Amino acid sequence: QEGTKLTGMITGRGGVETEIQDGKVENGEISFSTMRERDGTKITTKYRGKFAGNKIDGKTESDLGGTSRSRDWEAQRTRE
Repeated sequence: QEGTKLTGMITGRGGVETEIQDGKVENGEISFSTMRERDGTKITTKYRGKFAGNKIDGKTESDLGGTSRSRDWEAQRTRE
């Protein structure tokens, strides 16, 4: 994190890492997007959430070939 700008990777299903795009952290909230490709179709997912201790609770919105989906999202801080 540099100022309000957020960069990095997110690990998804099967351990596949995807680069964070348009990442921002401000006033206890986080937002970023990812772009993945599955079976030749590009999938853009927007993440928004609020920090709560060592976790983030929020929502995602995905666009899968013109179909929009929303779901709850939670992330836990891990130590390496």
